[in-house]
Amino acid sequence: MVSIPLLRTHPPVASCTTSVAISLVGCTRRSCSPFDIIPLVLPPLDDQLFGRNILRAVIPSPILLPSHGSTFVIRLKMLSSEDLASIAVAIVYCDEEPRKKRRWVKDCDRKRPHDSHVDLLNEFKFSGSRDIGQFIRMDSESFGELLEMVRPVIAKKNTVMRDAIPASQRLSVTLRYLATGSSFGDLKSSSAISPQSIGQIVMETCKALIHCLKGYIQLPKTEEEWKGVARGFEERWNFPNCVGAIDGHHVETKKPTLSGSSYHNDKYRFFSIVLLALVNSKYEFLMADAGIKGRVSDEDVFDENAFGKLVEERSLRLPEPQCSTYTDRKLPFVFVAGEPFTMTENVLKAYARSELDAKKKRIFNRRLSRARGVVEKAFGILTHSFGVFQGPINLAPEKAQVVILACCYLHNFLAMTKRSSYMDESFLNEENLDSGKIAGVHPISFQKSNASRNPTDIAGEARDSYCDYFNNEGKVPWQDECSS
Repeated sequence: MVSIPLLRTHPPVASCTTSVAISLVGCTRRSCSPFDIIPLVLPPLDDQLFGRNILRAVIPSPILLPSHGSTFVIRLKMLSSEDLASIAVAIVYCDEEPRKKRRWVKDCDRKRPHDSHVDLLNEFKFSGSRDIGQFIRMDSESFGELLEMVRPVIAKKNTVMRDAIPASQRLSVTLRYLATGSSFGDLKSSSAISPQSIGQIVMETCKALIHCLKGYIQLPKTEEEWKGVARGFEERWNFPNCVGAIDGHHVETKKPTLSGSSYHNDKYRFFSIVLLALVNSKYEFLMADAGIKGRVSDEDVFDENAFGKLVEERSLRLPEPQCSTYTDRKLPFVFVAGEPFTMTENVLKAYARSELDAKKKRIFNRRLSRARGVVEKAFGILTHSFGVFQGPINLAPEKAQVVILACCYLHNFLAMTKRSSYMDESFLNEENLDSGKIAGVHPISFQKSNASRNPTDIAGEARDSYCDYFNNEGKVPWQDECSS
């Protein structure tokens, strides 16, 4: 057995194992025994000079012949076993690949300031191009305004280890995700941010958007505010004392882990969570709530929601019934809703198909569907503007809920500040008052309802009052042709 004098070498060499060194000694002797000398070539490593110093330290100078570059000529027969073992240890050390340093970010991601979409956004901004609207669904002015709102919440501090991702890029990559619905892996290519970081950034930024834009979605708190909403419906949709349109929208998601069928919607045959919204006459959300499991029946969605309980408990401070502009008839303030909802004194829905025995009821259904169409169109604008709704959201339900609500708040922010550029005119329900036709929308199917849930007497009287109003003093020129 060869004894290796490790103490004769530099301390780092001591990490080499004895067995490796001995095997190299044996290999060297077997391959070179017929010769008197052997050329020893060191690999071109960063610490090559240190390897040469080791060889000079363990080999007597008469044995180590003059070298050129990294080649050493050694007379093997003049070496003892200990010296040869020391050479083997030195060879092992020199042949070892340098340990790769652990880094916070990959080399490609270090080029983020130059290779990400930030330069593209800056080019859009300074050139005045409208393409930025396709990229993040808003113009540069709105982006700057939004950035100033959320910067205090999403900005991170630089450290001695690395620089933080700027708040502008955190916001832009979140808006890009909402605008396209692309996976975090796809967004990595354009943002130079790892998918794991993008997932965390999107959640943090969406929560910041909900917090900073909370003033853009608010239920009216006073009677005067409710009356302001009602004036909008009367002026735009000829429906007096209407304080909002209610409906639900199933947002498709991937099947949540270990959820069974609790999120599966049997009607549409996909997994979903429900977005319940109340919309005013200008397609703006007065209330938005997401999170109800898709398996819950349409009839129970409103009843399980906090807003539905407020309506049932009469806690919304709605005004008392009053006369509209064109009549002395007192009409209650109502929400217009689709057939799955329970009709009450303050929630109106269309007559069922079995009840459409008179023309006046068909006229009522037509007038109600016009007013209720704003919530359908609001969902349409939301889906068209934010691509994350155009496919299943591949997030856990609690995270998908945050993303959905963030889009609703952004919808109102853009509708109130940049309405002309945000809402395409072809998607708006602008009506020709002479013909009663609505541009860009097809007749709504709820005009002939199959609802079978019997309303209370008070609710029925409220609906009959509106039916009489629409067929008498509240009549418009086109309604007879549309309901024939």
